[in-house]
Amino acid sequence: MHEAYHIKNDGTAISVKVHVYAQADLMRAIAFLLRYDKEDCEKVTDIFVKFVMGLWNEYGTLRSDDILHLQQQTEEHREPWINSLISTLFRSIQPKLVMKSVVGKFADSIDYIQATTAINEILDQVFLRARYGGYYTTGSGASPREMVFRVSSHGFDWGDVIWRFVYDNQRSIDTVTIVRDTGGTGRGKVYGKFEQMSVDEYLVSKKKILSSSQYRYTELLSGTRLYQIQANTAILAAMRDNDTASTTRILARAVSSPRDKHGGSQCSN
Repeated sequence: MHEAYHIKNDGTAISVKVHVYAQADLMRAIAFLLRYDKEDCEKVTDIFVKFVMGLWNEYGTLRSDDILHLQQQTEEHREPWINSLISTLFRSIQPKLVMKSVVGKFADSIDYIQATTAINEILDQVFLRARYGGYYTTGSGASPREMVFRVSSHGFDWGDVIWRFVYDNQRSIDTVTIVRDTGGTGRGKVYGKFEQMSVDEYLVSKKKILSSSQYRYTELLSGTRLYQIQANTAILAAMRDNDTASTTRILARAVSSPRDKHGGSQCSN
């Protein structure tokens, strides 16, 4: 068993280093959706285009490396393919950016908060977060063989998806906990009796897990404060001043040029 998973609404289980949150790393969340949620590829790409348009309009200049480093909290958790995919996506939308700047004058652009809200809505609706070994604080009485599922969607019954995952991995699981996720910051509200339920009891119960009224990212300003994560203002300031040297110093991290990378369509990776 891996420690962390995103489980898609079709039952696909994707192991991750840490769970994906757009507030923590917007580019990682966009890349994750492009790779694992083909159904929403066009919608995600459109959000990315509108977000880049907003940055371009505000700062006057934009590079692929600037986009890659808008967040500073989770760089160490980015899988190697993410930067490459975002760079490929950035290159692919250049004609669309130019056309929009000429015709629309950036009228339909969105800012960081709007982009993060929109990406969160898709991510939370399509995937649930699962953790093996209990909650984050594994030293507080959590069982090392507890499976915790955190649901953040609305109107989708996760019962069969969760049941199948537990059934397939029952030899590694002792207890099951299912919660309505409150932004990924803690336990949230437990679904009925699903608090460290024995795996055998859970497999017999097979109840619906339908989410319809929990916390929602309608105002990402509150979500951003909740996570205490925001766009890297130092990088944005350097972008505004077109100060490439300062941007490089701020990043303190070598990034290969997107010109050195080659890839296909962002929807087919």
